[in-house]
Amino acid sequence: MNILGEIFGLLKEILYTIGRFCAGLIGRAFGWFVDQSLTDKLIIGNTGVAFLAVVLPLVKYWMWDSWIGVNNPIGVYLIFISAIMFFTIIFRGRYVFALRIFVNTWYLLAFLVKWWTNSFCATAYFLSWGFLFNILAPVIFIALSLVAHSAEQ
Repeated sequence: MNILGEIFGLLKEILYTIGRFCAGLIGRAFGWFVDQSLTDKLIIGNTGVAFLAVVLPLVKYWMWDSWIGVNNPIGVYLIFISAIMFFTIIFRGRYVFALRIFVNTWYLLAFLVKWWTNSFCATAYFLSWGFLFNILAPVIFIALSLVAHSAEQ
């Protein structure tokens, strides 16, 4: 019976140690976030808009007595762009600004060309909320990059 108590005591200590470690990581991440400038906080927050752009259906069409949603086939690049925007908060300079503007403009142009050429699905479709978020995310990233760069100068 004493061995069982020892095992549960050890398990409790292991769980407390893991919990303290995780709480410390969350506390440091929150402290880092609070120390960032407003534009950097908005860039981090815009990753939520980019997430919605990836998961929401881009267009819907009626087929087999139900609505079929089609996600953005190039939406995975928006995840990569969000990671670039997040990691370039650490670095500053002309090249970081050029990288931010380039990748967001490239994505926006690629998205618009795919839409204009009807490459998402059949031509008879209705736009969904994902379409708006796919345009908003890179436009907001570009605007925040311009604001952050002008604040550096």
